[in-house]
Amino acid sequence: MKLVKSKLSTRTKTALILNMLLVTIGLLFGIRYIFSSQLMPYHLRAMGVATWDNVISQYKLMVLTFMKVAGLGMLSVSVGIIILILNPLKNNKMWSRLSVFILFFVHYIPLTVFISILKFNTKASPPLGLNIIALCVAFIAFLLTKNRGKLSAQFAQ
Repeated sequence: MKLVKSKLSTRTKTALILNMLLVTIGLLFGIRYIFSSQLMPYHLRAMGVATWDNVISQYKLMVLTFMKVAGLGMLSVSVGIIILILNPLKNNKMWSRLSVFILFFVHYIPLTVFISILKFNTKASPPLGLNIIALCVAFIAFLLTKNRGKLSAQFAQ
């Protein structure tokens, strides 16, 4: 399957590559969280326990379910963005450009806020830096897809 057609500008191709990089990372984290049989090490540190075996058995199902729901969210956002990238965005549809940007930010801003709370209030080391980088990359990709000039007419596409 050819993702990027030759008629696309270098800026648009770069934006598509950046968006696909973010989507790939989201898919990988989502799949890892969904199929994990225990919490990540930074989750355990945030809870103040050394190993998964130290988590109270009544809490294991609850916290593991929360993590799997988070993974499902990552997976869902990633799949939605893939759909927007495969056809509308690569065909320069401006509504898709805005939709991809909004989906990334609606996902990553709250995630970054909650990860920050976890990082600064516990001994955990969650991937805060990755989330900040993801926000920056999503913003750069959004700016790269900007067509100068006829924006209002292209939003009608």
